Amino acid sequence: PASRHFGGNRGGYFLENYDYTLHKRKTEYPRPIAICGTEKTVIYNIKNTPRGKVYQMGASGSLCSDIGFRKEYLCCFHVQKKTLLLYEVDADDSLVIELEQPMKSKLNFWAVLPPQAHNNTLVIMLITPLGGFHWMPLTQEPRPRRVWQRGTELQGKRILAYEEGGSNGLTDGLPRSTVALLLTPSQKNEWVDAWCIRLNKESTAVNVGSGLVGAALFRVSDSGADGSPFAPLLCTVGIEPRTGPGFKYSVEKNEVEESLILQVSSLVDASAVAEAEGSSVASAMSVVKGAVLARVSLDDKLNIANTIHGENSCLKKPELALGYLPDVLILCRENFVVVVIRSRGIILAYSYRDGTHTLDDDSLVFYGKKEIGSYVVDGAICSSEAEGEVEMNFLLYDESTEHNVGKIIVITLSRESL
Repeated sequence: PASRHFGGNRGGYFLENYDYTLHKRKTEYPRPIAICGTEKTVIYNIKNTPRGKVYQMGASGSLCSDIGFRKEYLCCFHVQKKTLLLYEVDADDSLVIELEQPMKSKLNFWAVLPPQAHNNTLVIMLITPLGGFHWMPLTQEPRPRRVWQRGTELQGKRILAYEEGGSNGLTDGLPRSTVALLLTPSQKNEWVDAWCIRLNKESTAVNVGSGLVGAALFRVSDSGADGSPFAPLLCTVGIEPRTGPGFKYSVEKNEVEESLILQVSSLVDASAVAEAEGSSVASAMSVVKGAVLARVSLDDKLNIANTIHGENSCLKKPELALGYLPDVLILCRENFVVVVIRSRGIILAYSYRDGTHTLDDDSLVFYGKKEIGSYVVDGAICSSEAEGEVEMNFLLYDESTEHNVGKIIVITLSRESL
């Protein structure tokens, strides 16, 4: 099954970053990377020493629970047995089988979600031809629960990325995320389509962006901080035709000059609006794209002449089972919106300014740029112990070594600099 190395963006959740027991900010870490083969499974943890743990156990796919969860768990999928196995990783790093879950349908994509996604427990997202299922193996009823159906809109489409966000505002027993975002390949090879789904087992997908190069969910820092329900915002990077010199995104010849636009839009629950207005619209209606709140062109920050049109403007790529889409990762945390152009090794950081309390328009303020000189396989963003600071971890393809290996770098983003 397909999956992202670091698990995908989590910017659409309210993730508590303060420890009220220890009276200090929490330090977050990216989820460990699980790598498996026919005979071995490896867990690579960025922060622990030793970083790698090897188990003499093969699998078709594997995922790790988040660092900081109550215990450490490893989930393995065995395609021949059509079975999911959940292991608890003991203090001595041995594995103990916790649960075995048969799979009656093909597993297309999976990911570990934050506990806030469903009942504050371990949640593993399973996407099959039937739809999306929350599997909570540590609950009394661990059977996977469908939270949306595939529908004709997504039938036959390959899932490139998946994330959830928002909150129903319930804190005692039944907290749930409310919106899902999926990316699928577009008709043009270099683009992706974005789909949003209201999390309800009868809901289906609504297209919220076509011809994009990246998309993610985003929570403004005040939303949901008091425990109230909230809907996330939608961040997209798309291409607009333009006249005159611009960012030539496509590597194909004879393409017109195009401008990359970073945009933040609201998301609206169309069914709730219909019900409030007394409409008879079916309750299965999903989330639709609302007003554009802020937008900015990325052209001026991309150093077009030197970086984009140079002979080595596109970096050498490794072979990736999941492919190279989306080419742009969007990582969101604490009002920071970070745009990562994977094929160019360029990182652009912005801060979202909400103008609600100042009567100003919402805006995206540029914070900094990094050119890292390597193809970006995946990335994750986490809050740090320092107020107003986040830490980004990137898995890069290092072609400078003899064996073309990967490497992980850490970049700190604060209110002052990148």
